[in-house]
Amino acid sequence: MTRRSSILFPLVFALFLSLAPLAGPGAGSGRALAAGAGEGYLGPGLIFLGAVSLMDQSLYETVQEASTPARRAFFDTATYLGDGWTALAVTLGLRGSDPQTADMVGSAFLRAGLAVNALKLVISRPRPTEDPSACGENRWSIGVCGSFPSGHSATAFSVAHVLAHQYPQHKGLFYALAVLAAWSRVEVQAHWPSDVVAGAIIGLLAADSVIKQASGW
Repeated sequence: MTRRSSILFPLVFALFLSLAPLAGPGAGSGRALAAGAGEGYLGPGLIFLGAVSLMDQSLYETVQEASTPARRAFFDTATYLGDGWTALAVTLGLRGSDPQTADMVGSAFLRAGLAVNALKLVISRPRPTEDPSACGENRWSIGVCGSFPSGHSATAFSVAHVLAHQYPQHKGLFYALAVLAAWSRVEVQAHWPSDVVAGAIIGLLAADSVIKQASGW
């Protein structure tokens, strides 16, 4: 795998996930555009996840070989876009002007977080910088053995998907920021590529469940 792959893969990742608002029964116009994307995207998403899993090691190593101090500094900052505190800030920031969206964002990232942390404990995958044998005695340590799936990726996509539904005129920006947050986790050595793809799928599904509930589906 070449150094060009470290740039090409996130672009393919972005293109693939950008199709989410066009999938599912909610495809149409206005606020309905993003509804239902999670379910309509699950099948293709799992296929993509399987394909990425096959090249986890080589892709991760290529990204790290291409890293520079400036690039690392950029992604060290970008990774905060997927932080739970950022999602909380968005929720609180919308509370005064758009309480319905605030409630939806809060519910989506909480659901995504619960699902992600449950899977982390069950799967117990070591992070890229950890020795695989470390998960013997540290099985319940998410910091060591909580690589799969990515919580930052799930949070970023759960928030982005809700915002894309509520403010479809800005959906491109929301999904672009989510992709940036997700990919940053590979760049900062916190996750394998398949971890962030899985997190994105979980985030979409969590947000979709909230959108359907709010829409009375």
